[in-house]
Amino acid sequence: MEAGRNTYIASSTAPKNVAGDKPNGRNSWFTEALAATIPVPGLTIDDVFTRVRDKVENATGGKQSPASFSNLTSKFYF
Repeated sequence: MEAGRNTYIASSTAPKNVAGDKPNGRNSWFTEALAATIPVPGLTIDDVFTRVRDKVENATGGKQSPASFSNLTSKFYF
């Protein structure tokens, strides 16, 4: 993966995998976990995606694992 400096790339599942649909949900597991985690004060972007990854893996029984790549040169907060 090639990305420019100060780039953060996140996806709802690992490369070459398919994200599943959440039954009875308005959004995907990834979207719901991300929306719930971004507003938590004091978390860096790495903290956010670590928590999102954990939530999605737990919700899907390990079938879906979000992936991220960081080329950031400083901390980023939402």
